[in-house]
Amino acid sequence: MASYPTSVFHKGSQVVPRNNIALDVAEDGSVRGRKLHTKETYDLTLIHSYQTQTAAETIESFYETSPTQQVDVTWRGDTYNCYWAGKPSLNNEGGALWNVTCRLVGVRSDGG
Repeated sequence: MASYPTSVFHKGSQVVPRNNIALDVAEDGSVRGRKLHTKETYDLTLIHSYQTQTAAETIESFYETSPTQQVDVTWRGDTYNCYWAGKPSLNNEGGALWNVTCRLVGVRSDGG
């Protein structure tokens, strides 16, 4: 497993828990809930604003060297064991500056 190449995230970055509860409705209308997984799963959107082309390409290269390997991301003091949901998107903001958006899916390393 490799560590994500930077810990600097910008506005719009977020870690959102996936729905882990399934609701079942019986014939009589009663509702029951059940937990789908023992660990909570999260969608991570990591945004890197106003990066140089070299910095943007470093993140893209990190993905390309291990697109199916576990990546550890530290977010607000917690470590998430993640896998890429797709290739990072690079958008030119004009001139020499780029925005990079990465999407990953993972679980907190402490199981929370």
